[in-house]
Amino acid sequence: MVTIKPAHMAAISNRLTPQNHQKTSEECDDYNCVAWALSIDDDWYDHSGLPATTRPQGLDQSGTVAGYVAFFESRGFSVTNASAFVSTEDRIAVYGDAYGSFAHVARQVDGTNWASKLGGWEDIYHTSLDCLEGGDYGHVRVLMSRPHSCGWG
Repeated sequence: MVTIKPAHMAAISNRLTPQNHQKTSEECDDYNCVAWALSIDDDWYDHSGLPATTRPQGLDQSGTVAGYVAFFESRGFSVTNASAFVSTEDRIAVYGDAYGSFAHVARQVDGTNWASKLGGWEDIYHTSLDCLEGGDYGHVRVLMSRPHSCGWG
């Protein structure tokens, strides 16, 4: 199994180990986790409006979990309590810190894996949501789902 760099693992969470993730791409800064959660791999979606980023319609400037939840709602997602894989649904997990600031989003790939884009670093499949918790990404704050759409976006 190919894994990300040990320094990247340590920076993200002490729960991320070579046993619970697999690297699925090399490092690149063409896109981030928000775009990747929507299966977009050529844009960096961000609330800040900084150069080299895109603030898509529906994403406010707050940088909060609530702001990102509203953005994903504008893309057809709704809040759910279920994390179990359902083949007819697209499912995402929104991470944030204890103060309500957005940190990360992962998308469910299948019954075993979640996909994450780690900033400008690699893409990974991870076997659970909690393996990214406890470090820079905080904790899963909201689960969301929508009827499956071909191509996500």
